[in-house]
Amino acid sequence: MNAISLYEVSPRDGLQGLPRAIPLRKKIKLIKKLKSAGIEDIEVGSLVHPSILPMRESGKLYRKTGGDLLVVNEKGFDRAIELGLESVNVVISPDDDFNKLNQKNTYQNIMSIYQNKCKDIPINRLYISCAFSTGISQKAVLDCVKWGKDIAKYIVLCDTDSNATAESIASLCSGAKAITPNLSIHLHVDEDSTEYIKAAYDSGIRQFDCSVGGLGGCFSLDEAQGNLRTESLVSWALSNNIPIEENIHVGRLISTSEYAYNLAHSYSQTKLEKIMARLGVLI
Repeated sequence: MNAISLYEVSPRDGLQGLPRAIPLRKKIKLIKKLKSAGIEDIEVGSLVHPSILPMRESGKLYRKTGGDLLVVNEKGFDRAIELGLESVNVVISPDDDFNKLNQKNTYQNIMSIYQNKCKDIPINRLYISCAFSTGISQKAVLDCVKWGKDIAKYIVLCDTDSNATAESIASLCSGAKAITPNLSIHLHVDEDSTEYIKAAYDSGIRQFDCSVGGLGGCFSLDEAQGNLRTESLVSWALSNNIPIEENIHVGRLISTSEYAYNLAHSYSQTKLEKIMARLGVLI
């Protein structure tokens, strides 16, 4: 059996949608716990507008822990270069409505920015958002894959709005694998993710994005579910005798999942909401 590898996104995708800033020391602790559990490849944050409160100190976090950072515009690329990053992660979608909502830009403009900026700093991972959306044709996604493979090391097919099915995963992943072997998948699914993981694996996917505790989801879309749980992916692999490239310590992974869940829960309300909740209890 061919081994799978894990790409952990909980420090970025798992926390980015929370309404409050998270102390730097707590994010550092999460990343240290992930590494202690055996997880090596981690997206630790994103260089985005400071209005995304949980991502405000991503530059400082990177200096403390290393890892990967997401950028979404020219300013993000420039900040990444100033920080001394060796590469960046980026996102785009064939769905222009989503691009305008998520990045306030158009598909063509985003493509142009990435093509120009990748000359200054390499692109590690290109996320293709809404890859499984019912309103986006498979041809449009595959055309994006064909374009992206020339500017990025890895192409990541993202189930941004939780519309993927086992059938659509099998079809799209098979088509994309025929274009490039450097393919990953990013699923927003419920806890019963086995059929989705199997469909991707059987279609040739060997790198899976995941998040401890299933934390996260696209904050631009209300209906998106959480990320594929790291624990579920590890359990599936172990149950099916599929090797994992990382040396995962299961006990530490469970402990890390609990820490991440409690961390996210602690910052899931604004300060005003927390005060009002306490007042409600007192009344």
